[in-house]
Amino acid sequence: MALRAIHDIAAALPATVVTNKDLGRQHPDWNMAEIAEKTGVYERRIANESETALDLAEEASKSILLRNALIPDAIIFVTQTPDLGMPSNGFLLQARLGVSRESVVFDINLACSGFVYGLAIASSLVESRLCSRVLLVTADTYSRIVSPGDRSARPLFGDGAAAALVSTSATSSSSDHTSRESSLGRGLEMIDFDLISAGDQWERFVQVGAGMIAGNVGASLSPDPADPYLRRGEHIRMDGMGVWSFVASEVPTQILRLLKRNHLLASEVKTYYFHQASSLALKTLQSRLGIDEAQVPTNIDNVGNTVSASIPILMESVEATRGHMPGDLVVACGFGVGLSSGAVLLRKV
Repeated sequence: MALRAIHDIAAALPATVVTNKDLGRQHPDWNMAEIAEKTGVYERRIANESETALDLAEEASKSILLRNALIPDAIIFVTQTPDLGMPSNGFLLQARLGVSRESVVFDINLACSGFVYGLAIASSLVESRLCSRVLLVTADTYSRIVSPGDRSARPLFGDGAAAALVSTSATSSSSDHTSRESSLGRGLEMIDFDLISAGDQWERFVQVGAGMIAGNVGASLSPDPADPYLRRGEHIRMDGMGVWSFVASEVPTQILRLLKRNHLLASEVKTYYFHQASSLALKTLQSRLGIDEAQVPTNIDNVGNTVSASIPILMESVEATRGHMPGDLVVACGFGVGLSSGAVLLRKV
């Protein structure tokens, strides 16, 4: 029987580390101890001036291709910080990797839910036999679109990328596509998905000056003098408590619905890979699902919120150190811009 599974994950992070002490020196009026308590972030990786989401994605993707000695027949690139307005990053990555023209390539404009949404699409491509080896890439450099003076967002976000290989394998034998070096072993089987979208709440997380709406021309020339965060048009505007309210009310319900559909209790899941939104969000989900802290790994303290790449970056590090036994159940869930949320039930093969 063929399985749709994640067979390998590789992450790429910028070399530059920006600590809370660094931010405190730049902004003496910021209470970094209080900020760290709320966000859970003490340091983050930040791309240098010449480093883009595409560069980080290329590094992660090459690790996957070298380890697995294969060329994908599809590239799905998830980002909200593309290198160009057009063409999209997937095509630029295809050119850098030398992937065949007989391949499926496209981008997804999603943020923190993008990895799970991307998995759902990759799973569908594999199940339909349109593709057999999908490279799902998530990469963002949010530091480029966060105002340096935004004390609610700048301490929270970091830059990073990850690449995941999604393909089929046979349950009776090892997959030709499974890397001997992969921390995922024979992989994580994708069992079921649950996706939700709340477009009526779009204003809770928005970048107003990057589109074609009339009036945006010149919106980035100067910050709004009435804005204490000194944001220009191209900077993100995040209603932190509004997003938290969505997460607190919608995400636990979504996960419990996914588990109920598969006749499972929350306690039966070995690990929950949540988007690393903030310490507050992670603690809220743990409490409302009634699960143990040991079931909710986190790396937000040293990489920050890496947007679309946060889940696979976390998965790579946890699977490499702790790992799972065959049959262990895992849930991955990402939530944010849209507003949107995606959850997937996985089983270690």
